[in-house]
Amino acid sequence: MPDSFINHETDFKNWVYSGYPGVNTETLEFIDHLLTRSSGLQLWPHQKEAILRVIYSYELKRDQLGNKFLLKIVTGGGKSLIIASLIAWLKFAHSEDVDKFLIICPNLIVKDRLATDFVRSADNDNKTVFEKWSLTPDDILNQKISATVLESGGDPQSILTADIVITNIQELYTSGTNTARNLDFLLTKVGNIAIFNDEAHNSVADEFTRILNILKDKTKLRVDTTATPERADGSYPDSKLIYNFDITAAMDSPTPIIKNIVVLQPESHIVEITYTNALTGEKRKITEFSPEEMEQYERKVKPFQWIMDPAPMKMLLSIANNALFQKKKESEGKYKPLLFVVTMGIEEAKRTKEFLEREFNLRTLLVTEESDESEREEAKRIGALTSPYEAVVSVFMLREGWDVAEVSVVLLLRKITSQVFGQQIIGRGLRKIKKGSPDPEILLVVDHPMLDHGWLWKLMNVSRVRQDILPTDEIGEE
Repeated sequence: MPDSFINHETDFKNWVYSGYPGVNTETLEFIDHLLTRSSGLQLWPHQKEAILRVIYSYELKRDQLGNKFLLKIVTGGGKSLIIASLIAWLKFAHSEDVDKFLIICPNLIVKDRLATDFVRSADNDNKTVFEKWSLTPDDILNQKISATVLESGGDPQSILTADIVITNIQELYTSGTNTARNLDFLLTKVGNIAIFNDEAHNSVADEFTRILNILKDKTKLRVDTTATPERADGSYPDSKLIYNFDITAAMDSPTPIIKNIVVLQPESHIVEITYTNALTGEKRKITEFSPEEMEQYERKVKPFQWIMDPAPMKMLLSIANNALFQKKKESEGKYKPLLFVVTMGIEEAKRTKEFLEREFNLRTLLVTEESDESEREEAKRIGALTSPYEAVVSVFMLREGWDVAEVSVVLLLRKITSQVFGQQIIGRGLRKIKKGSPDPEILLVVDHPMLDHGWLWKLMNVSRVRQDILPTDEIGEE
Protein backbone atom coordinates (compact mmCIF):
# COMPACT_ATOMS: atom_id res chain seq x y z
CA MET A 1 0.00 0.00 0.00
CA PRO A 2 1.52 3.36 -0.99
CA ASP A 3 2.67 5.76 1.71
CA SER A 4 0.67 8.97 1.26
CA PHE A 5 2.76 10.85 3.81
CA ILE A 6 6.13 10.51 2.12
CA ASN A 7 6.00 13.96 0.51
CA HIS A 8 5.12 15.56 3.85
CA GLU A 9 7.80 13.92 6.02
CA THR A 10 10.22 16.86 5.98
CA ASP A 11 7.54 19.48 6.63
CA PHE A 12 6.12 17.32 9.42
CA LYS A 13 9.50 17.01 11.15
CA ASN A 14 10.03 20.77 10.87
CA TRP A 15 6.55 21.31 12.31
CA VAL A 16 7.34 19.15 15.33
CA TYR A 17 10.77 20.75 15.78
CA SER A 18 9.25 24.25 15.60
CA GLY A 19 6.68 23.56 18.33
CA TYR A 20 3.58 22.69 16.24
CA PRO A 21 2.82 26.04 14.59
CA GLY A 22 -0.50 26.56 12.84
CA VAL A 23 -2.72 24.47 15.11
CA ASN A 24 -5.42 25.97 17.31
CA THR A 25 -4.75 26.93 20.92
CA GLU A 26 -6.57 23.94 22.41
CA THR A 27 -4.65 21.50 20.21
CA LEU A 28 -1.38 23.03 21.35
CA GLU A 29 -2.45 22.64 24.97
CA PHE A 30 -3.47 19.04 24.33
CA ILE A 31 -0.14 18.16 22.71
CA ASP A 32 1.79 19.74 25.56
CA HIS A 33 -0.29 17.85 28.14
CA LEU A 34 -0.25 14.41 26.53
CA LEU A 35 3.08 14.18 24.79
CA THR A 36 5.47 16.07 27.04
CA ARG A 37 4.29 14.93 30.48
CA SER A 38 7.12 14.25 32.92
CA SER A 39 5.32 11.85 35.25
CA GLY A 40 2.56 9.27 35.27
CA LEU A 41 1.73 6.86 32.47
CA GLN A 42 3.78 7.47 29.34
CA LEU A 43 2.89 6.82 25.73
CA TRP A 44 5.35 4.94 23.54
CA PRO A 45 7.20 7.10 20.97
CA HIS A 46 5.34 5.49 18.06
CA GLN A 47 1.98 6.25 19.70
CA LYS A 48 2.97 9.89 20.03
CA GLU A 49 4.12 9.89 16.41
CA ALA A 50 0.81 8.44 15.19
CA ILE A 51 -1.24 10.99 17.15
CA LEU A 52 0.86 13.90 15.90
CA ARG A 53 0.60 12.74 12.28
CA VAL A 54 -3.19 12.65 12.46
CA ILE A 55 -3.32 16.10 14.10
CA TYR A 56 -0.91 17.53 11.50
CA SER A 57 -2.80 15.94 8.59
CA TYR A 58 -6.21 17.05 9.86
CA GLU A 59 -5.40 20.63 10.89
CA LEU A 60 -2.76 21.56 8.32
CA LYS A 61 -2.92 19.21 5.32
CA ARG A 62 -6.59 18.43 4.77
CA ASP A 63 -6.50 20.07 1.33
CA GLN A 64 -3.82 17.63 0.16
CA LEU A 65 -4.55 14.51 2.24
CA GLY A 66 -8.30 14.68 2.76
CA ASN A 67 -9.85 13.41 6.00
CA LYS A 68 -9.45 9.62 5.79
CA PHE A 69 -6.21 8.35 7.32
CA LEU A 70 -4.74 4.89 7.87
CA LEU A 71 -2.39 4.00 10.73
CA LYS A 72 -0.56 0.69 10.32
CA ILE A 73 0.38 -0.29 13.86
CA VAL A 74 1.86 -3.67 14.81
CA THR A 75 -0.19 -6.02 16.99
CA GLY A 76 0.56 -5.12 20.60
CA GLY A 77 1.44 -1.56 19.59
CA GLY A 78 -1.45 0.03 21.51
CA LYS A 79 -3.94 0.96 18.78
CA SER A 80 -6.78 1.40 21.29
CA LEU A 81 -4.85 4.04 23.22
CA ILE A 82 -4.10 5.89 19.98
CA ILE A 83 -7.82 5.89 19.14
CA ALA A 84 -8.70 7.09 22.65
CA SER A 85 -6.11 9.86 22.48
CA LEU A 86 -7.46 11.11 19.16
CA ILE A 87 -11.01 11.11 20.54
CA ALA A 88 -9.74 13.06 23.57
CA TRP A 89 -8.05 15.58 21.27
CA LEU A 90 -11.17 16.10 19.17
CA LYS A 91 -13.35 16.36 22.28
CA PHE A 92 -11.00 18.91 23.83
CA ALA A 93 -9.94 20.94 20.78
CA HIS A 94 -12.75 20.43 18.23
CA SER A 95 -15.92 19.88 20.24
CA GLU A 96 -17.83 22.31 18.02
CA ASP A 97 -16.85 20.33 14.89
CA VAL A 98 -17.55 16.77 16.09
CA ASP A 99 -20.68 15.72 17.95
CA LYS A 100 -20.26 11.94 18.08
CA PHE A 101 -17.49 9.33 17.84
CA LEU A 102 -18.17 6.03 16.14
CA ILE A 103 -15.78 3.10 16.73
CA ILE A 104 -16.43 0.28 14.27
CA CYS A 105 -14.93 -3.14 14.95
CA PRO A 106 -15.14 -6.50 13.16
CA ASN A 107 -16.32 -8.98 15.78
CA LEU A 108 -17.62 -9.54 19.31
CA ILE A 109 -14.18 -10.22 20.78
CA VAL A 110 -12.81 -6.86 19.61
CA LYS A 111 -16.02 -5.12 20.70
CA ASP A 112 -15.75 -6.54 24.21
CA ARG A 113 -12.11 -5.47 24.46
CA LEU A 114 -12.96 -1.92 23.41
CA ALA A 115 -15.86 -1.81 25.87
CA THR A 116 -13.45 -2.68 28.70
CA ASP A 117 -11.33 0.36 27.83
CA PHE A 118 -14.02 2.89 26.99
CA VAL A 119 -17.18 2.07 28.94
CA ARG A 120 -17.48 2.93 32.63
CA SER A 121 -18.81 0.03 34.70
CA ALA A 122 -22.19 0.38 36.39
CA ASP A 123 -20.57 0.45 39.84
CA ASN A 124 -17.90 2.94 38.66
CA ASP A 125 -15.13 0.52 39.70
CA ASN A 126 -13.73 0.47 36.19
CA LYS A 127 -12.09 3.74 35.19
CA THR A 128 -12.15 4.51 31.50
CA VAL A 129 -9.00 4.91 29.44
CA PHE A 130 -9.56 8.70 29.51
CA GLU A 131 -9.39 8.76 33.31
CA LYS A 132 -6.56 6.25 33.70
CA TRP A 133 -4.33 8.10 31.27
CA SER A 134 -5.60 11.64 31.96
CA LEU A 135 -5.86 12.06 28.19
CA THR A 136 -7.02 15.68 28.13
CA PRO A 137 -5.77 18.60 30.25
CA ASP A 138 -9.29 18.85 31.72
CA ASP A 139 -9.80 16.24 34.46
CA ILE A 140 -13.54 16.90 34.57
CA LEU A 141 -13.78 16.24 30.83
CA ASN A 142 -11.80 13.00 31.26
CA GLN A 143 -14.45 11.83 33.73
CA LYS A 144 -17.38 12.97 31.57
CA ILE A 145 -16.47 11.32 28.26
CA SER A 146 -18.95 8.47 27.96
CA ALA A 147 -19.30 5.44 25.72
CA THR A 148 -22.01 2.93 24.84
CA VAL A 149 -21.97 -0.41 23.07
CA LEU A 150 -24.55 -0.89 20.34
CA GLU A 151 -25.84 -4.39 20.99
CA SER A 152 -27.69 -6.56 18.50
CA GLY A 153 -31.42 -5.80 18.72
CA GLY A 154 -30.85 -3.10 21.34
CA ASP A 155 -32.41 0.33 21.66
CA PRO A 156 -30.52 2.99 19.64
CA GLN A 157 -31.48 5.69 22.18
CA SER A 158 -28.07 5.26 23.82
CA ILE A 159 -26.56 6.78 20.68
CA LEU A 160 -28.02 10.11 21.75
CA THR A 161 -26.70 10.10 25.31
CA ALA A 162 -23.14 8.81 24.87
CA ASP A 163 -20.16 10.55 23.30
CA ILE A 164 -18.72 7.33 21.85
CA VAL A 165 -20.65 4.54 20.12
CA ILE A 166 -18.88 1.17 19.84
CA THR A 167 -20.41 -1.19 17.31
CA ASN A 168 -19.87 -3.97 14.82
CA ILE A 169 -20.56 -2.83 11.28
CA GLN A 170 -23.40 -5.36 11.08
CA GLU A 171 -25.39 -3.24 13.54
CA LEU A 172 -25.60 -0.51 10.89
CA TYR A 173 -26.63 -2.66 7.94
CA THR A 174 -29.57 -1.27 6.00
CA SER A 175 -31.02 -4.74 5.34
CA GLY A 176 -32.43 -5.27 8.86
CA THR A 177 -35.15 -3.31 10.66
CA ASN A 178 -33.20 -2.71 13.89
CA THR A 179 -29.85 -2.13 12.22
CA ALA A 180 -31.34 0.28 9.69
CA ARG A 181 -32.87 2.20 12.61
CA ASN A 182 -29.40 2.50 14.19
CA LEU A 183 -28.02 3.99 11.00
CA ASP A 184 -31.00 6.33 10.72
CA PHE A 185 -30.31 7.61 14.25
CA LEU A 186 -26.79 8.53 13.22
CA LEU A 187 -28.03 10.20 10.06
CA THR A 188 -30.93 12.21 11.48
CA LYS A 189 -30.42 12.71 15.22
CA VAL A 190 -26.72 13.54 15.70
CA GLY A 191 -24.43 16.14 14.22
CA ASN A 192 -21.03 15.59 12.66
CA ILE A 193 -19.16 12.41 13.54
CA ALA A 194 -15.62 11.04 13.62
CA ILE A 195 -15.23 7.39 12.65
CA PHE A 196 -12.53 5.07 13.96
CA ASN A 197 -12.38 1.87 11.95
CA ASP A 198 -10.52 -0.65 14.13
CA GLU A 199 -8.99 -3.68 12.37
CA ALA A 200 -9.69 -1.88 9.09
CA HIS A 201 -8.61 -4.77 6.86
CA ASN A 202 -11.96 -6.42 7.67
CA SER A 203 -13.88 -3.76 5.74
CA VAL A 204 -14.33 -5.96 2.68
CA ALA A 205 -18.08 -6.19 2.27
CA ASP A 206 -19.79 -3.89 -0.20
CA GLU A 207 -22.30 -3.03 2.53
CA PHE A 208 -19.47 -1.69 4.69
CA THR A 209 -18.33 0.68 1.94
CA ARG A 210 -21.92 1.69 1.29
CA ILE A 211 -22.51 2.61 4.94
CA LEU A 212 -19.33 4.69 5.06
CA ASN A 213 -20.47 6.49 1.91
CA ILE A 214 -23.90 7.13 3.43
CA LEU A 215 -22.20 8.71 6.45
CA LYS A 216 -19.57 10.53 4.37
CA ASP A 217 -21.16 13.99 4.46
CA LYS A 218 -21.41 13.84 8.27
CA THR A 219 -17.89 12.45 8.77
CA LYS A 220 -15.37 15.12 9.70
CA LEU A 221 -12.55 12.62 10.24
CA ARG A 222 -12.02 8.90 9.68
CA VAL A 223 -9.05 7.02 11.11
CA ASP A 224 -8.47 3.40 10.13
CA THR A 225 -6.16 1.29 12.28
CA THR A 226 -4.76 -2.16 11.53
CA ALA A 227 -1.58 -4.22 11.70
CA THR A 228 -2.32 -5.83 8.34
CA PRO A 229 -3.98 -3.40 5.89
CA GLU A 230 -4.25 -5.88 3.01
CA ARG A 231 -7.74 -7.36 2.82
CA ALA A 232 -8.59 -10.97 2.05
CA ASP A 233 -9.48 -9.98 -1.53
CA GLY A 234 -6.08 -8.30 -2.08
CA SER A 235 -7.41 -4.73 -1.92
CA TYR A 236 -6.81 -2.05 0.74
CA PRO A 237 -9.01 0.40 2.65
CA ASP A 238 -9.65 3.64 0.75
CA SER A 239 -7.97 5.74 3.44
CA LYS A 240 -4.47 7.20 3.04
CA LEU A 241 -1.56 5.57 4.83
CA ILE A 242 0.18 8.23 6.92
CA TYR A 243 2.12 6.03 9.37
CA ASN A 244 3.67 2.58 9.17
CA PHE A 245 4.91 1.14 12.46
CA ASP A 246 5.32 -2.51 11.51
CA ILE A 247 6.89 -5.48 13.24
CA THR A 248 10.40 -4.58 12.04
CA ALA A 249 10.10 -1.07 13.47
CA ALA A 250 8.75 -2.47 16.74
CA MET A 251 11.66 -4.88 17.10
CA ASP A 252 14.14 -2.11 16.32
CA SER A 253 12.66 0.09 19.04
CA PRO A 254 15.09 0.92 21.89
CA THR A 255 12.47 -0.29 24.38
CA PRO A 256 11.10 -3.72 23.42
CA ILE A 257 7.43 -3.25 22.54
CA ILE A 258 6.59 -6.77 21.42
CA LYS A 259 8.06 -10.22 21.96
CA ASN A 260 10.86 -11.51 19.76
CA ILE A 261 9.97 -14.65 17.82
CA VAL A 262 11.95 -17.89 17.91
CA VAL A 263 10.75 -20.72 15.66
CA LEU A 264 11.26 -24.34 16.73
CA GLN A 265 11.30 -26.87 13.91
CA PRO A 266 11.70 -30.66 14.24
CA GLU A 267 13.78 -32.81 11.95
CA SER A 268 11.50 -33.22 8.94
CA HIS A 269 12.61 -36.75 8.11
CA ILE A 270 11.69 -38.22 11.53
CA VAL A 271 7.93 -38.05 11.02
CA GLU A 272 6.15 -36.83 7.90
CA ILE A 273 2.97 -34.78 8.19
CA THR A 274 0.16 -37.05 7.02
CA TYR A 275 -3.61 -36.75 7.20
CA THR A 276 -6.61 -39.08 7.15
CA ASN A 277 -9.94 -37.99 5.71
CA ALA A 278 -12.54 -38.29 8.49
CA LEU A 279 -15.27 -39.13 5.96
CA THR A 280 -13.56 -41.44 3.46
CA GLY A 281 -10.53 -42.82 5.30
CA GLU A 282 -8.23 -41.67 2.47
CA LYS A 283 -4.65 -40.84 3.51
CA ARG A 284 -2.46 -38.03 2.18
CA LYS A 285 0.90 -36.42 2.83
CA ILE A 286 0.94 -32.65 3.30
CA THR A 287 2.89 -32.39 0.04
CA GLU A 288 -0.02 -33.98 -1.86
CA PHE A 289 -2.34 -31.02 -1.20
CA SER A 290 -2.13 -28.43 -3.98
CA PRO A 291 -1.63 -24.74 -3.07
CA GLU A 292 -5.03 -23.98 -4.61
CA GLU A 293 -6.67 -26.65 -2.46
CA MET A 294 -5.09 -25.34 0.75
CA GLU A 295 -6.15 -21.81 -0.15
CA GLN A 296 -9.74 -22.99 -0.62
CA TYR A 297 -9.69 -24.62 2.81
CA GLU A 298 -8.26 -21.46 4.36
CA ARG A 299 -10.90 -19.28 2.74
CA LYS A 300 -13.56 -21.78 3.85
CA VAL A 301 -14.66 -22.30 0.25
CA LYS A 302 -14.97 -25.98 1.15
CA PRO A 303 -14.81 -27.75 4.52
CA PHE A 304 -11.58 -29.34 5.72
CA GLN A 305 -12.38 -32.97 6.49
CA TRP A 306 -8.80 -34.11 7.09
CA ILE A 307 -7.25 -34.83 10.49
CA MET A 308 -3.53 -34.95 11.14
CA ASP A 309 -2.42 -38.48 11.95
CA PRO A 310 -1.44 -39.34 15.56
CA ALA A 311 2.32 -39.70 14.96
CA PRO A 312 3.03 -36.21 13.54
CA MET A 313 0.47 -34.66 15.89
CA LYS A 314 2.08 -36.22 18.94
CA MET A 315 5.56 -35.15 17.81
CA LEU A 316 4.55 -31.50 17.36
CA LEU A 317 2.48 -31.44 20.56
CA SER A 318 5.44 -32.92 22.48
CA ILE A 319 7.74 -30.13 21.31
CA ALA A 320 5.08 -27.53 22.15
CA ASN A 321 4.58 -29.04 25.60
CA ASN A 322 8.34 -28.94 26.24
CA ALA A 323 8.39 -25.29 25.16
CA LEU A 324 5.50 -24.53 27.50
CA PHE A 325 7.32 -26.29 30.35
CA GLN A 326 10.31 -23.99 29.78
CA LYS A 327 8.04 -20.95 29.81
CA LYS A 328 6.51 -22.11 33.10
CA LYS A 329 9.99 -22.25 34.63
CA GLU A 330 10.74 -18.74 33.39
CA SER A 331 7.46 -17.38 34.80
CA GLU A 332 8.35 -18.47 38.37
CA GLY A 333 4.62 -18.62 39.13
CA LYS A 334 4.11 -14.88 38.57
CA TYR A 335 1.91 -15.45 35.52
CA LYS A 336 0.44 -18.42 33.63
CA PRO A 337 2.11 -19.08 30.24
CA LEU A 338 -0.30 -20.35 27.58
CA LEU A 339 -0.03 -22.65 24.60
CA PHE A 340 -2.07 -21.52 21.59
CA VAL A 341 -2.71 -24.21 18.96
CA VAL A 342 -4.20 -23.48 15.53
CA THR A 343 -5.62 -26.33 13.43
CA MET A 344 -7.13 -26.67 9.97
CA GLY A 345 -10.59 -27.93 10.95
CA ILE A 346 -12.99 -28.36 13.85
CA GLU A 347 -12.69 -32.16 14.08
CA GLU A 348 -8.92 -31.83 14.10
CA ALA A 349 -9.22 -29.22 16.85
CA LYS A 350 -11.31 -31.60 18.94
CA ARG A 351 -8.72 -34.37 18.46
CA THR A 352 -5.96 -31.96 19.49
CA LYS A 353 -7.78 -31.00 22.69
CA GLU A 354 -8.23 -34.68 23.57
CA PHE A 355 -4.55 -35.35 22.89
CA LEU A 356 -3.34 -32.44 25.03
CA GLU A 357 -5.48 -33.45 27.99
CA ARG A 358 -4.86 -37.20 27.74
CA GLU A 359 -1.14 -37.28 26.87
CA PHE A 360 0.14 -34.11 28.54
CA ASN A 361 -2.43 -33.39 31.25
CA LEU A 362 -2.94 -29.86 29.93
CA ARG A 363 -6.41 -28.46 30.63
CA THR A 364 -7.43 -27.16 27.21
CA LEU A 365 -10.09 -24.72 26.02
CA LEU A 366 -11.56 -25.32 22.56
CA VAL A 367 -12.88 -22.26 20.70
CA THR A 368 -14.37 -22.74 17.24
CA GLU A 369 -17.33 -21.52 15.20
CA GLU A 370 -19.40 -24.08 17.11
CA SER A 371 -18.45 -22.71 20.54
CA ASP A 372 -21.13 -21.19 22.73
CA GLU A 373 -20.97 -17.82 24.48
CA SER A 374 -19.58 -19.29 27.72
CA GLU A 375 -16.53 -20.72 25.92
CA ARG A 376 -15.86 -17.38 24.26
CA GLU A 377 -16.11 -15.71 27.66
CA GLU A 378 -13.57 -18.21 29.00
CA ALA A 379 -11.24 -17.28 26.14
CA LYS A 380 -11.25 -13.67 27.38
CA ARG A 381 -10.39 -14.71 30.94
CA ILE A 382 -7.74 -17.25 30.01
CA GLY A 383 -4.25 -16.21 31.01
CA ALA A 384 -5.21 -15.15 34.52
CA LEU A 385 -3.62 -17.15 37.34
CA THR A 386 -7.13 -18.16 38.40
CA SER A 387 -7.97 -19.65 35.00
CA PRO A 388 -7.90 -23.47 34.93
CA TYR A 389 -6.65 -23.59 31.33
CA GLU A 390 -3.06 -23.91 30.14
CA ALA A 391 -3.80 -24.30 26.43
CA VAL A 392 -6.35 -23.06 23.91
CA VAL A 393 -7.12 -24.64 20.54
CA SER A 394 -8.81 -22.72 17.73
CA VAL A 395 -9.48 -22.85 14.00
CA PHE A 396 -10.62 -19.41 12.82
CA MET A 397 -12.16 -17.77 15.90
CA LEU A 398 -9.16 -16.25 17.70
CA ARG A 399 -7.37 -14.46 14.88
CA GLU A 400 -7.76 -10.86 16.04
CA GLY A 401 -9.03 -8.92 18.99
CA TRP A 402 -8.16 -11.81 21.29
CA ASP A 403 -5.24 -10.22 23.08
CA VAL A 404 -3.83 -12.41 25.83
CA ALA A 405 -0.25 -11.44 26.64
CA GLU A 406 0.36 -14.74 28.42
CA VAL A 407 0.37 -16.61 25.10
CA SER A 408 3.97 -17.80 25.19
CA VAL A 409 3.96 -20.74 22.77
CA VAL A 410 2.16 -20.98 19.42
CA LEU A 411 1.83 -24.32 17.63
CA LEU A 412 0.88 -24.38 13.95
CA LEU A 413 -0.90 -27.64 13.20
CA ARG A 414 -1.86 -26.27 9.81
CA LYS A 415 -0.43 -24.85 6.62
CA ILE A 416 -0.97 -21.12 6.15
CA THR A 417 -1.19 -19.53 2.70
CA SER A 418 -2.47 -16.01 3.48
CA GLN A 419 -0.05 -13.32 4.62
CA VAL A 420 -2.83 -11.58 6.53
CA PHE A 421 -3.97 -14.78 8.28
CA GLY A 422 -0.38 -15.74 9.14
CA GLN A 423 0.38 -12.38 10.72
CA GLN A 424 -2.87 -12.42 12.66
CA ILE A 425 -2.17 -15.86 14.15
CA ILE A 426 1.38 -15.07 15.23
CA GLY A 427 0.17 -11.67 16.40
CA ARG A 428 -1.86 -13.36 19.15
CA GLY A 429 1.42 -14.04 20.95
CA LEU A 430 3.29 -10.80 20.32
CA ARG A 431 2.04 -8.73 23.26
CA LYS A 432 4.55 -8.43 26.06
CA ILE A 433 3.57 -9.78 29.46
CA LYS A 434 5.57 -7.12 31.29
CA LYS A 435 4.50 -3.99 29.45
CA GLY A 436 6.97 -1.15 29.62
CA SER A 437 9.76 -3.39 30.87
CA PRO A 438 13.13 -2.97 29.11
CA ASP A 439 13.65 -6.73 29.31
CA PRO A 440 13.10 -8.64 26.06
CA GLU A 441 10.57 -11.48 25.93
CA ILE A 442 10.44 -14.46 23.61
CA LEU A 443 7.50 -16.05 21.78
CA LEU A 444 8.22 -19.67 20.85
CA VAL A 445 6.50 -20.89 17.67
CA VAL A 446 6.48 -24.60 16.85
CA ASP A 447 6.39 -25.24 13.10
CA HIS A 448 7.09 -28.25 10.87
CA PRO A 449 9.46 -27.61 7.92
CA MET A 450 7.08 -29.47 5.56
CA LEU A 451 4.50 -26.74 6.11
CA ASP A 452 6.82 -24.44 4.16
CA HIS A 453 6.37 -21.29 6.21
CA GLY A 454 9.75 -19.70 5.44
CA TRP A 455 7.97 -16.76 3.78
CA LEU A 456 6.07 -16.09 7.02
CA TRP A 457 9.19 -16.08 9.17
CA LYS A 458 10.81 -13.54 6.85
CA LEU A 459 7.66 -11.43 6.95
CA MET A 460 7.52 -11.61 10.77
CA ASN A 461 11.22 -10.79 11.10
CA VAL A 462 11.87 -13.74 13.40
CA SER A 463 14.93 -13.58 15.60
CA ARG A 464 15.95 -17.19 15.11
CA VAL A 465 14.85 -20.49 13.54
CA ARG A 466 16.04 -23.47 15.60
CA GLN A 467 16.07 -26.62 13.50
CA ASP A 468 16.29 -30.34 14.19
CA ILE A 469 14.39 -30.16 17.48
CA LEU A 470 13.52 -33.59 18.86
CA PRO A 471 10.38 -34.39 20.89
CA THR A 472 12.67 -35.49 23.74
CA ASP A 473 14.71 -32.27 23.77
CA GLU A 474 14.47 -29.81 26.60
CA ILE A 475 13.81 -26.31 25.30
CA GLY A 476 16.40 -24.12 26.99
CA GLU A 477 15.98 -20.47 27.83
CA GLU A 478 16.77 -18.23 24.87
